Amino acid sequence: MNTTTNQKVFSVNGRLQAIWIESILVQAGVPVSFRNSKAGAYLDVFVPAENVYDANIILYPEHPGKGIRNAFANL
Repeated sequence: MNTTTNQKVFSVNGRLQAIWIESILVQAGVPVSFRNSKAGAYLDVFVPAENVYDANIILYPEHPGKGIRNAFANL
């Protein structure tokens, strides 16, 4: 995917989390790409601009800033 038309929707701190997020989004028909974050140990999750709304609904079903992020709290 061309990252110039993609938008960051999430950041993860490991490959396992990246695989999990990718699996969830791809099953919903949302293409995913990753890039190393400027923050170092993180991976940023990017989706095409036309899929940002869908990705946010999947990743933050209750409210922006909540949702799937809370699933990582117990890992």
